[in-house]
Amino acid sequence: MSEGNSRILIVDDEPDICSLFSKLMHREGYEFLVAYTGHEALRSIRFEYPDIMLLDIKLPDLDGREVMSQALAIDPLLRIIMVTAYSDTDLVINAVKGGAYSYLTKPVSERELVQTVRNALLARKSVVSQQEGTEVENENISLSKIMGPSPAVSKLIADINTVAQTEFNVIIQGETGAGKEVVAKGLHQLSVRRKGPFVAIDCGAIPETLLESELFGHQRGAFTGAQSNKAGKFEVAAGGTLFLDEINNMPLSSQMKLLRIIQERQVVRLGGTKGQDINVRLLVAANSDLYAAVQSNLFRSDLYYRLNEFILRIPPLRERQEDIPYLAERFREQANCDLGKNVFAFDQAALGLLMRYSWPGNVRQLRSTIRQAVLLAEEQILEKDIRLDGQPSNHLLQAESGDQCFWSGKGLREIVQENTRDLERKVISSVLLYTKGNKAEAARLLSVDYKTLHTKIKQLGIYD
Repeated sequence: MSEGNSRILIVDDEPDICSLFSKLMHREGYEFLVAYTGHEALRSIRFEYPDIMLLDIKLPDLDGREVMSQALAIDPLLRIIMVTAYSDTDLVINAVKGGAYSYLTKPVSERELVQTVRNALLARKSVVSQQEGTEVENENISLSKIMGPSPAVSKLIADINTVAQTEFNVIIQGETGAGKEVVAKGLHQLSVRRKGPFVAIDCGAIPETLLESELFGHQRGAFTGAQSNKAGKFEVAAGGTLFLDEINNMPLSSQMKLLRIIQERQVVRLGGTKGQDINVRLLVAANSDLYAAVQSNLFRSDLYYRLNEFILRIPPLRERQEDIPYLAERFREQANCDLGKNVFAFDQAALGLLMRYSWPGNVRQLRSTIRQAVLLAEEQILEKDIRLDGQPSNHLLQAESGDQCFWSGKGLREIVQENTRDLERKVISSVLLYTKGNKAEAARLLSVDYKTLHTKIKQLGIYD
């Protein structure tokens, strides 16, 4: 762990303190996160993985000692520095006994804060280095916790272990929302490059005119708006892993340049003349069959065979139903934490509905659905709290039966707007299904530009 990628979580309900500490951490070259409540802090620990937490002992929702206890249960390696405006000796002693690495008393001197953070990072680094022998086992457990306990996931993890220690280029095949970036990160963490950067880029979310600049970098003056030199993702990922998501949406011209880079192991910035050696491992992902794209002349066959040194296929959620209850419970706990609620379980009818649904948006859609259900639920998630495709589970039955409540209280304009959105959602979803998730091809079929389609997909909540 180098200082350059160390992450500091600052937890305090005083914005001025958070601002001061953030500036100090930034000056020292650390990444930093800010939380103003205990619940926000715990969420950051679950999903942002900080190395150090600067924790105010008095917070508006949770006592700092309770936050510390829950934080250490989530990440035992987290080093916690308590910050207090009180000089209560017993309080400080109890905090250290409870697991705090150290404590600081407000007002905190800049020098003391920086030195304490450095020492805490060294202490964490020492423990991590002693545990490196168990990293593979821990990462496998982590992947299983994230993706589920089904035999299909276990087989996928076994395949990841098989290829992780090699330098093979890997194609990660799976539907949108199935967890391709999760698999890519897991593979990186199990590889010899795990101490290097993991850099991801979504080839389907960047306009064609900017994609090559993002990937390869550019020199000042290379095009209108290029006011300074910029390193591309190949340079940024040096010594680590570069993950190209939705590579099936990459234009053919860019595919040709990518092939040349893989073959020559050099990248030339746009507007530049001198090649730079690259040292990255390449992982790519597609939400449709790349080989079928090759046969349809939508993807270069020579690039495909350079990338296809190993394929990892992520089964869609409908093919691993055993994972649905597990993931639903995990997402319920996360949503409770995020929303400050205490929804304790699913009733049987709600769980049955989750198990019967086909989940075209896979794990991403399940997570979004559960978060919404937790927001709507009171003590328990009921079937009525689960909205599939953005509608209550009984919505279509009401509409078909002519239930007047379906439009009661709505004016003509509102009814038309709602039905227009529904029609747009159905048309775009249908075309995306036809193109197997290829947004560029869908945009061509619908005679709209790519950016407009991408915006519509986000606005309409479509899981393509």
